[in-house]
Amino acid sequence: MASEKSISRDTIIVLSASVFVLALWVLSWWLLNSESPEVRGTFGDMFGAVNALFSGFAFIGVIYAILLQRTELSLQRHELSLTRDELRKSAEAQENSEKALAKQALAMEKTALINSLTASLESLQRRIDNLPLSGASEQVRGNAEKVRRLEFKVAKITKRLDQLMDESLSEDAG
Repeated sequence: MASEKSISRDTIIVLSASVFVLALWVLSWWLLNSESPEVRGTFGDMFGAVNALFSGFAFIGVIYAILLQRTELSLQRHELSLTRDELRKSAEAQENSEKALAKQALAMEKTALINSLTASLESLQRRIDNLPLSGASEQVRGNAEKVRRLEFKVAKITKRLDQLMDESLSEDAG
């Protein structure tokens, strides 16, 4: 809405100046039409200085327009510089976010692995606890062999859990 007011104000100024110049031209033609050509020539020569004055004003207007364009261009360059800075900051923030997400995904993967190994460890321990080991039967001897194999698996899982915990601790420290 502000630009519409500005456009209409500018339009009114241009139209008013155009009407004023046209009115002066018609008035001068009307005043000089009844005079002889010599009088009109002499009268026209009096306006040579006015022509120079209007030419000077036009030249000043051109210089003023160039200065306005230079100022606007300077402001535009400044805005462009600010935009580039903001885009650079945004790109850096996005890179940092990407790194954080990758780190989080790795942590989630390790957590899932730890949870899986812990569940396997608990399952193996329940199986060991449920095997009967007392008595003299053939089944008890077979159970002792199963317990030894299960304890070997428990030791491997425990070792892997310890490695994962050490890796996590060293990453947190670093």
